[in-house]
Amino acid sequence: MWHKKKINEKCVDEVFQIDGIPLWWFFDRLKDVKFIPSFPGFRHYIHYSELLKRNIVGKWVKKKEGKKIIFLSYTNHFRNGKHFRIQHLLDGMKGEISPLVLTAYPFSKMSLYDLRYGDHPFRYWTQKIENQAKKNALKFSKKWKKVRKHIKYPSEVDTFFSYELLLLMFRYYFVYKKIISEEEVRAVYTTAISSLFEKCLLGAASTCQVRSFMGQHGIGAEFWNNTTNHLHSHHFLVMGKKYKEELVSRGFENVHVTGPQIFEELVPFINGTKKKDHVLFMTTPFVEDKTLSKEEYFRKVKVIMEQLKKLNQKLIIKLHPREQTMSEYQKIASDLQLDVAVLSESTREKHYQLLANCSVLINFGSTVALEAMLLGKPTITIDPFDGVNPINPFIRESDATVKLKWDGGIEEKVIELLDKPELLSKEVKKFIDNHAYKVDGKVTERVLQIIKEMTH
Repeated sequence: MWHKKKINEKCVDEVFQIDGIPLWWFFDRLKDVKFIPSFPGFRHYIHYSELLKRNIVGKWVKKKEGKKIIFLSYTNHFRNGKHFRIQHLLDGMKGEISPLVLTAYPFSKMSLYDLRYGDHPFRYWTQKIENQAKKNALKFSKKWKKVRKHIKYPSEVDTFFSYELLLLMFRYYFVYKKIISEEEVRAVYTTAISSLFEKCLLGAASTCQVRSFMGQHGIGAEFWNNTTNHLHSHHFLVMGKKYKEELVSRGFENVHVTGPQIFEELVPFINGTKKKDHVLFMTTPFVEDKTLSKEEYFRKVKVIMEQLKKLNQKLIIKLHPREQTMSEYQKIASDLQLDVAVLSESTREKHYQLLANCSVLINFGSTVALEAMLLGKPTITIDPFDGVNPINPFIRESDATVKLKWDGGIEEKVIELLDKPELLSKEVKKFIDNHAYKVDGKVTERVLQIIKEMTH
């Protein structure tokens, strides 16, 4: 790893750190985010947009007295008065420790209108924090320019170790430290460990000797591609024993199996009446994530839809909420004269209703496959890549789903599963046991009990 290389008897991580935390740790997961531009104009945009947001939000209003747990949410996760992924925890909190929800504003979002949602860290900024952030950003960006010629490193490091991005990181890191100190925070909770907001909050909690918890929000294993052993008392709350085994084998500690928090709203559908009135094709934002070009992706989607046209079944295509290309699916359907409903954003209730009423789910290997399995629905997982598939392998490497390439066999397998929906039932049960522990409506209770025991 480039950041472990020596510079004058010290490695990069030792030279570039704050409060004992390597600066690269704050950015290391962002290197995989393919839509972060490297040109200087982008860095200036980030810099000034943050200033604008801070001025719009205004001053912080101190919360009520008493001990608190910080829950990190996002402006695009707050709708109809509820926070996606964490609302069940907020509703379940009782006793002397109360929740403090801090709402981050994603860098990819452009609408200042969303600033009306929640309490933002912007409100806690002071000139002292600004001066502290500028001092450190200037110090380390200058130092990077001096030492970078002596080592080989990924090109994106120049962007992350620029004055503008370091200033952004230090602002959040120092402001979270201030909030933790002044609000009597006993723990922090995130649903991931990859964004700059999450890293800054976890780093600040560690420096302040406060416990941190990460609740797994999907079947992906990306969260264990982090080094957290240097953090003070960091805990993973995972969906199933498979994840615990993997984390422990990689040297992680404090791993608790709770079951999938994200499926609490699925329980009524598991126990409710289910139909079989359509074949459901749920897609993935490969174009938006730049794992496939738009041209290549829709060329392959067209081949998939041509195969589905041969079925004498009602067909629904449900897009991932982050997809921005609904018209492309509609155009292909029109060109093929395919009678299909193409749906975009929906509530979780509608999402689960679509799954509960489908006869077969077709997907690319995402969390929806596990949701379908829990609902007793057979699944087909398509590999759209001609080479190495970079997507999470848990679904596509499992025998609990029918695995196919994009260019053939889909029609035949759908027909087979319609005729024999129980075909994979034994493997499905094994997969659920390993990856979902219990989906019983009591995951929230188990999570809150662990947090309570650790914070009292």
